[in-house]
Amino acid sequence: MKNLKSFFLIAFTLVMANAAFAQSRIGGRVVEIIDGKTVVIEMQNRSRIVAELQYIEVPEAGQPLNQIAKEHLHALVFDRKVEFRARGLRQTVTVGQLLLKGVDISQQMIRDGAAWYAVLDKSGQEAAESEIYQSNEAQAKSEKRGVWSTENLKPSWEIRAEAEENRRRTEKIAQETAARMTVQATSKSSKPKARPQMSNESLMWTSTPETSGKMPENISNVGGLMVGYNAQSKIGIVATPLLKLEIPDKENFQAIGIGIGYFYHDDERKGRESIYVVGIESDSKDFRFLKSNELVVTADNQKIIIGKATRVARRNDSFVKELLIYRVKRSDITKIANAGSINIKVGTYSTKLNLDIQTMLKNLLKAAE
Repeated sequence: MKNLKSFFLIAFTLVMANAAFAQSRIGGRVVEIIDGKTVVIEMQNRSRIVAELQYIEVPEAGQPLNQIAKEHLHALVFDRKVEFRARGLRQTVTVGQLLLKGVDISQQMIRDGAAWYAVLDKSGQEAAESEIYQSNEAQAKSEKRGVWSTENLKPSWEIRAEAEENRRRTEKIAQETAARMTVQATSKSSKPKARPQMSNESLMWTSTPETSGKMPENISNVGGLMVGYNAQSKIGIVATPLLKLEIPDKENFQAIGIGIGYFYHDDERKGRESIYVVGIESDSKDFRFLKSNELVVTADNQKIIIGKATRVARRNDSFVKELLIYRVKRSDITKIANAGSINIKVGTYSTKLNLDIQTMLKNLLKAAE
């Protein structure tokens, strides 16, 4: 009975503390906009709080309108006196209602189409307030404002869920592949083993000095990525498949293939050594990249010069195949994956990078962490 009373006392204390916290209010000035739903508020005593707007989600970094949502929140509240009503904590961020002259900024962001009503985060919200949020979102949707103006724009919680699922799949398959290869490497069978057949996407990574000998023989598809690890040589890869990219070529559009790979080698003394590689494959009637093959990427008006390629070419009776391999920094891949607009130039050919490729790059970076 004594333990039971203690339990109820602790539970009651926690409930009352949470209720008191939820009713706390602070006043201050917004001094920084971190993203489309997070601000920094400075109070009169110069102390600061990182505040997240309640019940909204904005496009993730790399999604269309991510920067626009941030700019819209900036226009609404930056350097303005606000009131903040805290309702909970999320790690180092305080979540709550941000008010400007009595206006709920979460509602305003939803009404303007700069944010979604966060359906996964509205537990505990009062019914009357929830109806107002839903009404604002319905109006923004009917008027095709902001996030509702871009066709097939996924809510950010779906993007995060997909990325997490891809990460889990990648991790699981990599572990299973490593375990399977360990068994094969330690097998005492004296029978010669046939070399497993690689997919066409894998073959491009074996054709140049940059990647020769770095490609595991067993490759699995994990969430759209190629994953492999050789437990004996301790060499692994996480790579995108060969992705189609159209480039203008004398009034026509010709397709080339582009892939990005992460190669690593686990060394007991040196630790993990790794490289990121961009590969481009071209089939055409004549050489496209013999004279010029420098790779330059423009991400949100920032020029990233990757440099010249290691080039391998083959000609037969009907066409020429060229393979271009570039070493690239992870930081540059991160910029490309998160940029709002991407233009890629290979030699004298230019084209835009589509959202699907950027999503694949994000998955690759996550898997290679």
